[in-house]
Amino acid sequence: MTCISETRLVTLHSVQPRHTNPLGTLHGGVMMGWMTTTAAMAASRFSRGPVVLGTIDDVFFVNPVRVGELVEIEAQVVYRGTSTMDLVVDVISEDPKLGEKRVTTHATMAYIAVDDMLRPRRITASLESCTAEEDQLYREAGERYAGRKRLLKGLKPEPPMRLKGLPTITTYRLVHPDDAYFGNWMSAASLLKTMDDVGGMLALTYARGVVVTGAVDRIVFHEPIYVGEILKLEAAVSYVGRTSIEVSISVEASNPARGAARTTCTSYFTFIHLGGDGRPRPVPSFKPKTPRDLEEWRRAEERRRARLERLKRFRERILSRGYKL
Repeated sequence: MTCISETRLVTLHSVQPRHTNPLGTLHGGVMMGWMTTTAAMAASRFSRGPVVLGTIDDVFFVNPVRVGELVEIEAQVVYRGTSTMDLVVDVISEDPKLGEKRVTTHATMAYIAVDDMLRPRRITASLESCTAEEDQLYREAGERYAGRKRLLKGLKPEPPMRLKGLPTITTYRLVHPDDAYFGNWMSAASLLKTMDDVGGMLALTYARGVVVTGAVDRIVFHEPIYVGEILKLEAAVSYVGRTSIEVSISVEASNPARGAARTTCTSYFTFIHLGGDGRPRPVPSFKPKTPRDLEEWRRAEERRRARLERLKRFRERILSRGYKL
């Protein structure tokens, strides 16, 4: 029997200029790449074999990480199904000059144990909670697991939300061998970096200034993406707040030999417009006009309220553990 704490895996990173955005802080796509790679290693070690990322429930970026700082990424398996694993991933940054540590990013993810043909395989390792804190992590993960099963039943990927008067962007890229993690399928780290880049370009265009990733909503990875395939990424500004921009992103993969295309995942990325001093700055306002756009706007406001409520719970959890925010 394995305690939750025994699945804990930590990776350390030093933030270099090549990892940053124009403000000199860690690029959100790079951070997500490090997080998913760490989580994949923890899931692979626990399940003793290859894994693929099935779902990301949330990613919250609560503090910037600057050049020269150290990043500690902690991933641990908190729930085990037949072939699936729930993981919690926390990121702590440290200023080596001051020795101060802060929680900067948090995410919950579900990985699937697979064989060499990408078929789900049974996990034989057992998992149990050995402390009161682990009991809570296990209960919360069990609730996410049950909710995810209800949500995914019959769920299909949606096209990006397009509102009249708000910008969109479409771009393509080829999947290279260095995009792969296990086998010949694209790693989540590489895909998330690509999605973040595309969404960030669109948000930057709308804000007319520097933007940083603030949050990523649930992503369900419906289909694997293979080396040699062509990705089509469509992004559209789907909501505008006072200083934030929500971007809907859809990813489609196609095999050049077969010509068939399939939507692999969709999500909403939230970007924050920052000034040169690193503080939030207003973005151009927008008011939807058509009945359809008004309805989509209402849904976006509901997503924002739900996102802020989840962020509030995350902040409370981190403060209860004695970390700074």
